[in-house]
Amino acid sequence: MFGRLGPLEIGIIVLVVLLLFGANRLPQLGAAVGKTMREFRKGMHGAMEEIEQPVKAESKPSPDGKPSPDGKPGAPSTPAPSV
Repeated sequence: MFGRLGPLEIGIIVLVVLLLFGANRLPQLGAAVGKTMREFRKGMHGAMEEIEQPVKAESKPSPDGKPSPDGKPGAPSTPAPSV
């Protein structure tokens, strides 16, 4: 979408932003946008780690190499209680 913007269109957008917010508020606006983008990326990274963590734990083989009683690899196998 932004690939079609030429120098004239970008200049008009910059001029409109300058008129709306003023030259004094542009550094504050830029800092706020940068902080928002950092927080968004941090949240996305944290969400991806939460999603990948259970998947990695499920695919991890058990130390003895045998599947667990429920058939899932990586789950610890516990001996059946003696009665």
